[in-house]
Amino acid sequence: MTAGGVGRRFRASLPKQFLPLAGIPIVDRVLRLFEDHPAIDDILLTLPGSHLADHAADLQERFPKMCRVMAGGDTRQASVRTALAEPMAPDGLVCIHDAVRPLVQAAMLDALLEAAARDGAAAPALPLTDTVAEADGEDRVLRYVDRRPLRALQTPQVFRYGLIHAAHQAAAAAPLDFTDDTAVAAAAGCTIRLVPGDPSNIKITTRDDLALAAHLLAMREERP
Repeated sequence: MTAGGVGRRFRASLPKQFLPLAGIPIVDRVLRLFEDHPAIDDILLTLPGSHLADHAADLQERFPKMCRVMAGGDTRQASVRTALAEPMAPDGLVCIHDAVRPLVQAAMLDALLEAAARDGAAAPALPLTDTVAEADGEDRVLRYVDRRPLRALQTPQVFRYGLIHAAHQAAAAAPLDFTDDTAVAAAAGCTIRLVPGDPSNIKITTRDDLALAAHLLAMREERP
C-alpha cells in the first residue's frame, strides 16, 4: 500500500493519510480492510521517510499482517517499485492501493482478485458521466470527446507479481513516468481487465474530499 506522499496541497501539519476520518486515521481505515480480508497474506506499506520512525513500529504492532514498513520514493511510481523489490512468487497476486482511498470495500477487492487471478491484471473503473472536452492553453474548447468508451480508474489494482514487477523495472530503465500502475503494466504490453468501480471509493486530495468521505461513511454506517 502506498502512503509515501506528504500531501502538500492539503496544507496540514501531518501528511493527509494520518489525518482522522470520523476519529480514525485514514491509513488505519485502509489497513483494517486488508488486515481483515482472508485472501491477504502480507501487507507492505510505504511512508514518507520523515515519518517512518514515528509510525512504523506502532502500525506493525497493531496490524499483524504488516510484514514491512519502508520509506517511499520521490514519486508514487518509485514508491511502488521500492515495495515490489520484496521477493514474491511470480504467479502470486499483489494488490496496490492508495492509502488515501479509505472507503474501499471488501466486495470490490474480491472481484479484483478473481479477475487478476484469471487475466493477470485488474482495476476498478467508473464510466464518465459528464461531457468531456479538450481545451487549449487558454481554456478554450478545441473539441468534444466521446465519453462512452472512457473510464476513470481507481485503486486497488491487482496484478500477478511477475508481470507488474517486470513492468516497473522496464519503466524505470526506459525511463518512463506514469501516475498509475495499470499504465505501467500496459506500457509493457499487459492487458488490463476492468471491474465495476465504486463512486464512494474516492481519493482524498483536498479538505472537501475529507468532508465528503466523512459524509459517505456516515451514510454507509446508517444503512441497516
